[in-house]
This record gives sequence, C-alpha cells and structure tokens, in this order.
Amino acid sequence: MSGDQGPLFVLLLHRTADGEHYDLCLEVGDTLATWRLPREAAVPPASLGTAPLEARRLADHRRAYLDYQGPVSGDRGLVIRIDRGRLMIQEASVARWTFRLQGACLNGIYRLEAQPGTSNSWSFDRLGDNR
Repeated sequence: MSGDQGPLFVLLLHRTADGEHYDLCLEVGDTLATWRLPREAAVPPASLGTAPLEARRLADHRRAYLDYQGPVSGDRGLVIRIDRGRLMIQEASVARWTFRLQGACLNGIYRLEAQPGTSNSWSFDRLGDNR
C-alpha cells in the first residue's frame, strides 16, 4: 500500500480472450483511477516518447490491484504487474491529469487528456523526464 511516501501507481498487463492491453492505475484516495492503454505501449518509456497513445478511461479499480497479479474475477482474464512506483499528481481535473511517475519502466512526467466530445476517449503521452 502507499505508506508514508505518498500515492502509488501500477501498470498491469491485462490478458483477455480477445487480446492484451495495459491498465494504468493511479492511486487516488481509496481507489485507483484507471485507464486502458493499447498493446503498443509494450516497451515503456521508449514507445511513449514519440506520440500520444490512445487511452480509454475505465471504472476505478480497487486498491488491491497495487499488489495483485493473477486471474481477474468473472473470467475477465489475467493481470501481470509490469511496473509499480511512486506517483506525484500535479494536476487532476475532469479533462486532464498531469503527473510524475517514478517506476522501473515509467519514469518521468506524463499527461492524460480527454478528447473533446467523448466520455472516455483520452490521450496518454510522456512530457519529459523527472528533472
């Protein structure tokens, strides 16, 4: 769990019957704000430094996913933790989140931004490093 050093994030590889994607989960209070990232994010951060990726806002996940790996209830696939680390939120609004991640793969400043006129279509991109 988050402990005394602030909130955490986790990047999960989610394998389902129809393919694979990533779930990026950001700890906010008692839940994890979660976005689905495409399979093309396979080698973070190199693939995240070129152009924004399409992202989809999902329902908040339980904090248990910070530590859990294994089958997802209801036959919804399997999750494997790819990265985990510290999260420092710089901005969190209805349409834009800017934050710093300090993990083994995802390390830098990132932004999630809602696409106009949609309810759950977002873009995800890396803005720079931690310096």
